[in-house]
Amino acid sequence: MHMHRVVRWGWLLLACGLGVDADEGLARHLGALGLGLESTVLERTAAYVNQTNQHTPQVKLGSAARRKFVEVQQAFQALSDDQMKQDALGMIKYWDHIERLHDDGDLRFFTEFQAGGSAHLRVVFLLESSSEQHWEIFATATQLNGNVRVAQLRHTDANGPNGQQGPFLSSLKLRQFPSAVIYDPISRAVKISYGLDGVRQEAQRFLDGKLYNADRIARVQELDSESFRWRCGHGQDGQTTGCAWALTLATDASVENTQDALATTMRTFTEACRLFQSMQSVQKDSGGSTNCFWIRLGRAPEWGATLRQQGMSVLDNSSISAISWDRRVVAVSPPDITKASAERIQKWFREKIAEPEHASIPALPPLPAPINPGEEPKEEFSDRTSRQAQQFFSSLESRAGELFMEAQKKFVQADVEEKVMVIGAGLCFLMLVFFILRQCCCRRRAGPKDESEVLKSLVPITAVRLEKKEGEKLGLGISGSALDTFAVTSINSGELADRWNNAQPQDKHRIREGDRIVAVTKHDYGSEEVVARTSGMMSQALKAGGDLTLSVAMAREEPLVQRTLAYVQLDKDMVLQDAAKLRWPQLSYGGAMDATSVEIAVVGPKLAEFNEKRRSEQLCCTQILEVGDRIVSINGSLDVRSQLAAPGATLLVARFGSLDSFRAESLEFPIEKSGPEDRLGMHIRQLPGTQQFEVVDVMPECAVARRNDGIATQTGRVLRGDRIVSANGKVKFEELQRELAQANVTLGIERWVGQNGTG
Repeated sequence: MHMHRVVRWGWLLLACGLGVDADEGLARHLGALGLGLESTVLERTAAYVNQTNQHTPQVKLGSAARRKFVEVQQAFQALSDDQMKQDALGMIKYWDHIERLHDDGDLRFFTEFQAGGSAHLRVVFLLESSSEQHWEIFATATQLNGNVRVAQLRHTDANGPNGQQGPFLSSLKLRQFPSAVIYDPISRAVKISYGLDGVRQEAQRFLDGKLYNADRIARVQELDSESFRWRCGHGQDGQTTGCAWALTLATDASVENTQDALATTMRTFTEACRLFQSMQSVQKDSGGSTNCFWIRLGRAPEWGATLRQQGMSVLDNSSISAISWDRRVVAVSPPDITKASAERIQKWFREKIAEPEHASIPALPPLPAPINPGEEPKEEFSDRTSRQAQQFFSSLESRAGELFMEAQKKFVQADVEEKVMVIGAGLCFLMLVFFILRQCCCRRRAGPKDESEVLKSLVPITAVRLEKKEGEKLGLGISGSALDTFAVTSINSGELADRWNNAQPQDKHRIREGDRIVAVTKHDYGSEEVVARTSGMMSQALKAGGDLTLSVAMAREEPLVQRTLAYVQLDKDMVLQDAAKLRWPQLSYGGAMDATSVEIAVVGPKLAEFNEKRRSEQLCCTQILEVGDRIVSINGSLDVRSQLAAPGATLLVARFGSLDSFRAESLEFPIEKSGPEDRLGMHIRQLPGTQQFEVVDVMPECAVARRNDGIATQTGRVLRGDRIVSANGKVKFEELQRELAQANVTLGIERWVGQNGTG
């Protein structure tokens, strides 16, 4: 509470000094966090951490969502003191936003422009330790989200085998550490800062286009929705913008794929931009501010079509134009201007915007979306492996040479008995190395978790909502447990938790010893709920009390809920993150996998249409996606959040419900093949952790499809989502597989049906 007063009085003193309403700025920042003026330091930190951790950089954000994320970052920056920042730093997913580099080759690859990658400014922090985490670094990455790429590297990791700096780090000519390098991948210009303070502001200055004469970085922004908003305001679709005119350079992939050609083309264009932006007459002629943008036609095909309609030749791989969003004008320069000097380019631009009349077009193309961190090109595996192997053997060769020379000198000086002892010790050493290598190479190694292991670890969650009054005891004995949760060790009779249990008619809603508290949600502050998911934050939330919901993972021997599992194939162009609103899993707990998994929170229009189609086909109820369904994997990847933008994906879905939520109907379908060459014609897939196959699809003109065609009702046909539990009465996995290859087979089918009796 003392800290809360310190922060609030800080705002009051600042506001009084500036002569403004004290609570206006405070309320605006708190509103960004979904909180009110009376919120505590704990609640502000918790709200910030929760909102930050919900954003995974690998998932593409829309413009509004990105602005919201940045507003949250800026709000906490303004509201917090150093202690709050350090507390938050211990709970946020730091390395989700900061790229960790390991050597000089990583540093070179990160800073260079890669074909198909972003042209965003690179900001690299070079530190003394590889494990350091700093607020200023995190703030640079998050508050400039979508406009810069941020990485950090322990500077000694960039040294070569001889202990000297690697060639790329050496080329930067850094004098001390820690230091920060702001690097423009297009112009290859560099700005060095020593220390961590002020780097974010310096990068923001370049993004704003506020250049000093001494600056080597003359930033030309790639045209996308984020850079346009940063430089010009929101103005899309005819809205008024802060950019009266823009000088643009458009290039196709042939220029982008050749770094030297791109650097040469951009150098002249950048100098032209520097020239006209320094001339007051240009601002006056344009009637407002002017900016420079780079249009990559490979990423903006609509812009390519518009530029060619306005005069760009199909044979040109680059073109310069003057564009006004307010006037809907696209004026393409003559071909010779593109290859002219910087002075000639800015003269043409100045003359063009000074013309009294301009021909407008009906509408300008939409702004392309910025490249997401997950879309950045990765270094080829073969290139990386080759580079690392070369470094390793170079280091090994250097050290081995030194050791050999020293050993040779001592061996020559030794007498015969000592030489025999050395040879014997060497042979023993070689035998020991052989034994160790044999043990390491032949031992079976544990691989990463697969779907079956994840499914085994899933535990249903029950929500326990309590109104904890001031001074009231929770009535639970708890102790710290694995994965930053609390284990319930006892329930005190007559106290709050026990009263909750006694009020519940069903055992699945009661807390039991052995259960785990995995999250605590506070409902009584701000417009958004505050969710604590670490033991430290949960402990503070439980002590604070108020309107709380405990998410309790049930560790019970008897089944209190049922779980079903299914593969769901989305339609070809359907993207899950566009079709449904997703959330952190709330109905099931999977430990560390919760951070990469999602649950369906709201069924959107696209998903509702998808579901209705499945219902009309009378498919198994597991083929219809519902609120609460947990997405275990997408296209086989357990890192679900990184795959949410994949179109037409295959989802592994786990659904939890009460014991009467759904039931299995047992059916038998005899299938006859027409001959030895005939096939059943089903695409089937084994469900993880089971002996069953799920029917993914039925192929036309094969045995199963022919049988389906002869059946009048859908319920008598083999359908997508059906489970094959037996073949000719055989249920064991190997026997079932053999029976499916027989000429005549009777399939034992299990089809799940929802409470309403339909799929």
